[in-house]
Amino acid sequence: MSRTKADVLTEYATFLAQQGDAAQAEERYKEALAIDPHHLIALNNYAVLLSDQGRYAQAVEHCSRAIEAKSDYADAYSNRGLALYSLGDHAGAVTDQLRALSIRPDFPEAHNNLGILLFEEGKIPDAIKHYEAALRLRPTFSQALNSLAVAWFQSGDMKKTEECLKQALELSPRYIDAHLSYAKLLAATDRPDQAKQHYEQAVKLAPQPPEIPF
Repeated sequence: MSRTKADVLTEYATFLAQQGDAAQAEERYKEALAIDPHHLIALNNYAVLLSDQGRYAQAVEHCSRAIEAKSDYADAYSNRGLALYSLGDHAGAVTDQLRALSIRPDFPEAHNNLGILLFEEGKIPDAIKHYEAALRLRPTFSQALNSLAVAWFQSGDMKKTEECLKQALELSPRYIDAHLSYAKLLAATDRPDQAKQHYEQAVKLAPQPPEIPF
């Protein structure tokens, strides 16, 4: 099947977003949607970009447009759930992650997202089940490994916490959240010198805020 101009613009926009050029990515997404207002991937990926910029209400709007165009679009439900969570709508976020999983049970990101929501509700065993489901589907999912480590830490299982964090950092040595989680574990288990190393690594990896021109 031949690619439309909207398809090409969407692919280009996604590439630009991955390269960190949010402004140009947004322009290309807008061009794609001007050509095809119902382009599912453009709507969904633009929503992700908007969420990354903290423009959560607009992200919800674009995900909802994608869902209107395709009612079983699991990615759009999951991304809308993330945006709703950031807007303080916890119940809506849970509903959307559950809907995403009802459409696509083998969706690792939705399992991890739902696990985080359940963890915040204090439902740690249920959260662990979803983190483990995400990892069965994608064993190299560093974010789910970190999420699972946090849950094991909260449950008091330091051995499993450390196993998860070692795996996460083997897979993603530059993963700041995993360094911070590991530092907290090491501090809690009376290993302050090693904790300091992970905190210092997290500081080194943390991005600098953009300079404000005068």
